[in-house]
Amino acid sequence: MDASGYLYTIATVGMTFAGLSVLTMILRQILGGRMTKWDSWVTRTWIQLGFMTTFGSILPPLLMLLEPRCRSLGVFQAALWPSCSGAGR
Repeated sequence: MDASGYLYTIATVGMTFAGLSVLTMILRQILGGRMTKWDSWVTRTWIQLGFMTTFGSILPPLLMLLEPRCRSLGVFQAALWPSCSGAGR
């Protein structure tokens, strides 16, 4: 797949983003700050977005590993990108 390097980079950025969000909130609590409901919501949202970005970036290369086995089912590389992005054809 041509864009695998790019997708792996996006996955790395997503995981870094999620990890930094957690470390920021841990540091805040260590320094004596309190977690409000808003802080909890923002932290949870950032972590979810980081993991969704990571999963969405790793999904196409993962499915390409299954391509030789799925050829008989009609799963081709041309249909992989639209199906993973949710765009459809």
